[in-house]
Amino acid sequence: MDRYGKRMFSSATFAMRSLNYLCHFTRLQRDILKEMGDTLQDPTAVGSQDKINSQLGTLNSIVNSSMRLISYAADGASRATGTGVTLRRHAWMRLCDFADPFKASFTNSPFDG
Repeated sequence: MDRYGKRMFSSATFAMRSLNYLCHFTRLQRDILKEMGDTLQDPTAVGSQDKINSQLGTLNSIVNSSMRLISYAADGASRATGTGVTLRRHAWMRLCDFADPFKASFTNSPFDG
């Protein structure tokens, strides 16, 4: 069970790291699109402005959807990480030879790292 918990924890932390990078890149894309939209608000390009605004709106919608998906995936990965920590601690506690009062105090102590 400890090996399974370790693998789950390691794969979940890798997923969270990847999602974190993807989130930063998507935020950068959103900011660049906003700058493009502000720049293209030039009143001299009246004929193509509607088309550009439509495209920017579509791209903005895609970015917002990507951000939501990243959030959902990160939530799932963080839950898997917590489950991995719990499984590993449970397996370790079952195998150690400590007295039950010490196990209880150790189980109730906060997890840091």
